[in-house]
Amino acid sequence: MKLIDLKGQTLGQWKVLSRANGAYDEAHWWCRCLCSPNCITKIVSGAALRRGSTTSCGRLTRFRAAWGVHRKRLAEIASIQGSLARLIRRVAALVETEPRRRNA
Repeated sequence: MKLIDLKGQTLGQWKVLSRANGAYDEAHWWCRCLCSPNCITKIVSGAALRRGSTTSCGRLTRFRAAWGVHRKRLAEIASIQGSLARLIRRVAALVETEPRRRNA
């Protein structure tokens, strides 16, 4: 099987640096994840890179999952705040329309 040279290509968040030496049945590559400037360099299977079954080191996926949870909580808080604001407006409207009682 002919080797597909991936050196220099960016596949997902992986930047392929060079071919990894070792006793592998298929080509493996040294790749740097581009999710942050100081992220990891790792040996990744060439087949997994081409298939797209690996797209990053996983840090970005974990961050997005955590952000999704936080975003959901923020939406819940905003909903509660909206309900509270509506309740305050209704009470204020009732107070304004009710006749004032004079203290005797």
